[in-house]
Amino acid sequence: MILEVCCTSVESSVTAEAHGADRIELCMHLGSGGLTPSVGLARHVVDETEIPVFVLIRPREGNFVYSKHEKAVMLYDIAALLDVGVHGIVAGALNSDGTVDLAFTEAIRRATEGVPMTFHRAFDECTQPGAAATVLHNMGVERILTSGQSLRAVDGIATYRALMQLEKCPTLLAGGGVSADAVSQLAACGITEVHFSARKAVHGSIGRGIFDPAYETVDPEKVSAMRAALEAVNRHQTT
Repeated sequence: MILEVCCTSVESSVTAEAHGADRIELCMHLGSGGLTPSVGLARHVVDETEIPVFVLIRPREGNFVYSKHEKAVMLYDIAALLDVGVHGIVAGALNSDGTVDLAFTEAIRRATEGVPMTFHRAFDECTQPGAAATVLHNMGVERILTSGQSLRAVDGIATYRALMQLEKCPTLLAGGGVSADAVSQLAACGITEVHFSARKAVHGSIGRGIFDPAYETVDPEKVSAMRAALEAVNRHQTT
C-alpha cells in the first residue's frame, strides 16, 4: 500500500519522508481543510525531499463552487507550481448541484498535462459519486482522494466497494480520519493507497506575545506507526 502524508512545511515533509511516507501532499492551513501552498514552500520541499510532491490547489476555505476569478487564480497557481518541479496536482471543482464542474476540471487536466492529477475531497460532496468517478476517469484523472462520502474513511467502505465495481474508476486514495488500526479493513476492500496528516501540536516556544500560539506539524511516531501497519498488510497480501 502507498502512504501519502499531508504536510504544511519543509520540516514536516522531511520528517514524513524519513519515517516512511511514499508521497507528500503539500498544502497550507490544515485548519481549513488545506489551501494552496506558496511557490517558495513548494520549491524548497521539492529540493529537500526525494519522494513525489503533490500540491493542493484550493484558493479558499469553504465549498468547491468557484467564481471565474477563483478559477483564474487556480490555473495561475498550477502553472507556477509546475514550474518549480512539483510532481502532481490535487484539485477539484463542483457545480452548485453537486456535480463535477466538467469544463473547469477539463481545464485543470489540460493545465496539468504530463503530471498526475488527483481529484480531491470535493468528490465527497458529489451527489452522484458513481457517475462522477466515471467522468473523472474518462478525463484522465489518475486518482480520487475520498472518505467514501463518510466522515471517516473506514465508514466509507461500502462506497469504496461500489466504486471499484465500476468499469471505469480512477485509483481510490482513502483519506479522512485514517488510522493505523483501520488500514487492514481498507486493504481488505481493495484500497491500495491511504492519505493522512499525522498531526501533532507544537506549543509556543518564546512564551510571550499574541503570535506565539500552538501550531501543527507532522508527528514522526504517527507516520512510523502507519508505515508499520501498511507493511504488515503488504506482508499478509504476499503470503
